[in-house]
Amino acid sequence: LRIRPPMGREIKENHTYKNLQLDADPTKLTIHRKQDEMKGQGNAGKTFNFNRVFGQDSHNNDVYKEFGRNAVDAAFDGQHGVLFVYGQTGSGKTFTISNNDPSNAGVLQQGMKEVWSRIAADKGRYEYSISVSYVQLYKEVLTNLLDEKKEKVRLQTSGDGVTMVKEVNGLTVEEPVANYAQTMELFNAGLNRKEMASTEMNNTSSRSHTIFCLSIHRSKVVGPVVSRGGDDDAADADGAASTELHGKLFLCDLAGSERASKTGATGNVFDEATSINGSLLVLGRVVAALTEKGGHKQHAPFRESKLTRILQYSLTGNGNTSLVVNVSPSDDNTDETFSAILFGQRAIQIKQEAKRHEVVDYKALYLQLQADLDSRNDKLIEAAVADEKAMYEGVISNLKDQLKYAHDENVLLKKENTRLSKGGAAVASPSDGGGGGSSTGSPNTAAGGDWSRVVENLQVSLGQRDERLQTVEAEKVKLALALSEEKTNVFRIAEKLRAIAIKYRAERGAWEMENRSLQGELASVRGTEYLSTDGAMAVAAAAAEDAAAANTKQRKRKGGIDEQDDDSDDDGLANQLERAQASIRDLHEERIALIVYQAKAQKAIKMLARENIKLGGGKAFS
Repeated sequence: LRIRPPMGREIKENHTYKNLQLDADPTKLTIHRKQDEMKGQGNAGKTFNFNRVFGQDSHNNDVYKEFGRNAVDAAFDGQHGVLFVYGQTGSGKTFTISNNDPSNAGVLQQGMKEVWSRIAADKGRYEYSISVSYVQLYKEVLTNLLDEKKEKVRLQTSGDGVTMVKEVNGLTVEEPVANYAQTMELFNAGLNRKEMASTEMNNTSSRSHTIFCLSIHRSKVVGPVVSRGGDDDAADADGAASTELHGKLFLCDLAGSERASKTGATGNVFDEATSINGSLLVLGRVVAALTEKGGHKQHAPFRESKLTRILQYSLTGNGNTSLVVNVSPSDDNTDETFSAILFGQRAIQIKQEAKRHEVVDYKALYLQLQADLDSRNDKLIEAAVADEKAMYEGVISNLKDQLKYAHDENVLLKKENTRLSKGGAAVASPSDGGGGGSSTGSPNTAAGGDWSRVVENLQVSLGQRDERLQTVEAEKVKLALALSEEKTNVFRIAEKLRAIAIKYRAERGAWEMENRSLQGELASVRGTEYLSTDGAMAVAAAAAEDAAAANTKQRKRKGGIDEQDDDSDDDGLANQLERAQASIRDLHEERIALIVYQAKAQKAIKMLARENIKLGGGKAFS
């Protein structure tokens, strides 16, 4: 509760200021009324408790520290932070909420400074998207103060209260802002369009309720994304990082209740006062119904006024709501002061369980899932390459062993050839130096012929061995080429899958843009004053069916070109996936065939080696 200082009019008219008595405890206030004295209750007065009572010398900064900062903290935490002022006309509500004097700035100005200071301090850690809206409720007509023509605003039911949209096209009334200066520029422009008038109690009397809303969307900055590697704890932490907070800060300047006998209101000003008092009366009935105790609870008439419709989400305890009751110190306004105090006493009993509004940060989630997918693909490829490498290394090792065995066998055959050659020359030398009888030369010639055949056979065997060694080397080259080609095919398939994913994301974005466009057209054609959630869904479904029918007719008139294009895109995507799977199956079948072929070749080489050894041994001892 805040008590304003005496105004010039009250001082000039020699008003007395004995009705309010502050206590040593800053949470207590005593009010003295003549009615209580007339009833014989003495001059003790009635004492009320508040969270804080601000005296006449209080500063706007004191109010902000106690209540305004809590609303800002709630908005940054994804909640609805609400602060509104209540009291009779001329009690200092607008001064408290939006005084433009820098030496005693209002709660709104201080709150906006702190919001942008925090955003600047969070640079590099969080990304922010900030937008503002400023509306007024004048004679139960809601208008947009950020629009030069003050176009009408319609309320739509949403999951977090009501959403305010333009009545003409159904688009949001919020305007994006990038800094404190731009925010205050929009606020001051709206303030100049606000309905104001002069009465006998207040030279600058607000003739409408105004609501300034700052929407804060906060998400963590998406830096280099690292795969979570299947760690559950890391997955949970990154899941929290992929959440975006949607908070709102509401600053409500309610027009004050007034008596025509005191304000001297006539004509249009009187009509304005009637509308203001009517909406405040509904607000009082709603608060009374919400705080009613016992088994006979009243119905809260939220829909009887647009003011209570806008504040419904906060009044039912879903937001972090603070109320500042402004009162006059003059004894002439004791009844109005007492009524405002009673309203504050009832409002303070409303239980609050502020809800945190979290939504999925699809950008961060997409990058994280893409990193996980790439990591898993890389691991699969690495594992496949490692398996292939191990298999081919085994094959190469076997071929090296076979080569070494063949080399050793070749050395033995050469030694045997040399020994046989020397033995043949020693036996043939006597026949060359003898008398030349035909009977003595015949056996030596036959023996020399046998040796020459053995040498020829050995040379043939050596030639065959060299051919087999060349075949082994050729097989090594073929296996290396097959391994390289298989690696290339695997990476090509991975690139195709990435291209398919990019194409899918692009098509999905196009469909989402078309869906938003259709929703905007639907809202502009089928807008009503109030739309419930079920009604909005029904209208959206009907509009989707109409749009689908219209698109079908248009495509038929064009010869089905669009439909064929869509089908061809879907078929092309499916065919690409099928071809990629078929290519992988072919690679595996080819790999199996190579392994079988290598096993058969190894077996054949070993059989030839055993036969050659036997063949060489038989000739040596013949």
